[in-house]
Amino acid sequence: MQNLCRVSLEVSTLKRTPIPDPKAIEPSLFRVIVDLVSKRLEITGSEAREIELMLDEHVANAYGLSSSEKRLVGMGSLE
Repeated sequence: MQNLCRVSLEVSTLKRTPIPDPKAIEPSLFRVIVDLVSKRLEITGSEAREIELMLDEHVANAYGLSSSEKRLVGMGSLE
């Protein structure tokens, strides 16, 4: 079972958190994210979880997270 880490966000933290500008994201990546979000809104169950995992990966790529940073936020194993 994957270890999940919970993060508490505060307004002061959010103000310092960089958010990718949708205009600066590669158009093909942006389209994939939008399409997956649309699909996720229509689906439930195990397929919904699969879409959420794909979204996590694409959004992490939009933020430019490295493999180790992805593990720190609970993506993949925390070995």
